[in-house]
Amino acid sequence: MAEHRANFTIYGRLNAGNREIRLIHLYPSDTDDDVVRIDLSTVSLDANPDYEAISYCWGEPTNTVDILVGSELLRITASLHGALRCLRSSDDVVVMWADAVCINQADLSERASQVRIMGDIYSNAAEVRVWLGEEDEQTELGLQTMGYMQDGIDCWTQTNRFREQYFPDMDDAQYYDFGIASAQAIFSVVSRPWFERLWVRFLRSQLDLWRWL
Repeated sequence: MAEHRANFTIYGRLNAGNREIRLIHLYPSDTDDDVVRIDLSTVSLDANPDYEAISYCWGEPTNTVDILVGSELLRITASLHGALRCLRSSDDVVVMWADAVCINQADLSERASQVRIMGDIYSNAAEVRVWLGEEDEQTELGLQTMGYMQDGIDCWTQTNRFREQYFPDMDDAQYYDFGIASAQAIFSVVSRPWFERLWVRFLRSQLDLWRWL
């Protein structure tokens, strides 16, 4: 759970009957080091607001960073802070929904009512962004190889076709090294905590891709 400062003036009361939610207005920055600055607005889901949603793992609750909500400080987990810092634009305000900020975590009644409509919050979003965490040296290769597989060519069972389409200039030794490196990179990506969330594990059980992972 996000740890909030003692001042809760950033949160007004939501009207559950009107299916109200809060949305983040994430202000732009052209440098990663700038403080994350947001405002919150209240809208009804029934008004079909335009926003993105973030799916992420909260991360270690004691590893926190302060952001600015208007002129007030709000403490959020480093995981969500990383997502907001990465997703903010250099030019435009980005409107999004993230549970730890858009739901008053100190209000148990509000938390319960918002959980009941969370499926609608995600399904009504223009786009759902998945935050797996900070990039490392294997992220690009892992996601790239998974993208090849999404194109419908299985790099393990259709190896000749896969190689001919994507890497026709590789010799046997180079392709072998690529295969080892790409498999390690995929395992690195799918070992991240987001993939262990309960509903993600259910989706994994339904997809052919995961037979190989």
